[in-house]
Amino acid sequence: MMALIRRHPLYTREWRAECFLLEPARTREFERAVAELQQGLFVAKVEERYDPSFSYRWDLLEAWLPDLVRAGRRLGRPAAVRRLVERYLAGAGWGSVRGLARLFGLPRAEVEAAVAALARAGEVQRAAAVPGLPADLVVHRRVGA
Repeated sequence: MMALIRRHPLYTREWRAECFLLEPARTREFERAVAELQQGLFVAKVEERYDPSFSYRWDLLEAWLPDLVRAGRRLGRPAAVRRLVERYLAGAGWGSVRGLARLFGLPRAEVEAAVAALARAGEVQRAAAVPGLPADLVVHRRVGA
């Protein structure tokens, strides 16, 4: 992270060099660190390059999308969780509270609160019990319509 803060954006090889992780034996270490930074929404792939060889270009999310990051910081946590759950369900169509909590690494109570707020707003609804599917199934309004 510090290397990318000092000098960004960087292509993968440049970033590895800045971190002194160019040796093939250190690839896994670098990839794990990048995955952690991506999961935390600190960095993003902003470009793919095919010349002379394939490489990703990386940047700080804050530098790449400053207005969206600023808007996100103004959201309270409950509103952010609601938005995250709603956007996921809008794309996927359905999910379980337990599965959403596990997917996003959130406490189940926070996902439950988000689902309850979305249900009150008419965005989602609890699904009837279906044999073989999770009991806490939630369906987006576009699917249930």
